[in-house]
Amino acid sequence: VFTVTAFATGHAHAATTTPKTMVVIGDSLTWESTSAIVKVAASKKWNVVVDAAPATAPCQWADWLTADITNHHPAIVGVLSAGNTNGPYSPCATAPMGTAEHITQAAAAIDRLFTVAEANGTRLVWFAAPPFAAADRNSAVVKIDAQAKLLAATHHGISYSPSVRTALSASGKYVQSKPCLATETAADGCGPEGKIMVRTGPTYVDYGLHLC
Repeated sequence: VFTVTAFATGHAHAATTTPKTMVVIGDSLTWESTSAIVKVAASKKWNVVVDAAPATAPCQWADWLTADITNHHPAIVGVLSAGNTNGPYSPCATAPMGTAEHITQAAAAIDRLFTVAEANGTRLVWFAAPPFAAADRNSAVVKIDAQAKLLAATHHGISYSPSVRTALSASGKYVQSKPCLATETAADGCGPEGKIMVRTGPTYVDYGLHLC
């Protein structure tokens, strides 16, 4: 939701008459937000294609982007990574979480992704991921996003945004809940103290990883 709002608000001038198409690429954080992303995009008069799958990694996404550009001709693409690696659904990401090899592999994959976008004249925004409760993942993602920021500066039409991380953190630190939005009610999970859970809680196996 924060990702697509940032696109649509920041690039509203691009959708003056005929609705433009945006593509959002990512892993489970993006995939689980699909219905909300579509809803927000529609409110901003954007068409949106969510190309995301749980447990995937950036090394898979350049191929996805190539197909998305061919099939959907997006005006802009947004990407966000939770730093997945060494899992059954991302066989090209082989390094253990948080190792130097993990960061190197991810940076190379991001550079390839940016190269595909640049070669096709497609604008792309890399969004820094929200903080994670697991220290190894959180540290790895901070380093990967730092690499993405550096690489974005070397590719035409590629930019970096901290907006998602800012929205889902407290000054960049992990938080379990955030103040409720004006539109959120008790039915949405807004508690009597005026806060709402934004991340999976300690009783879940994926504590501090996913959104809620």
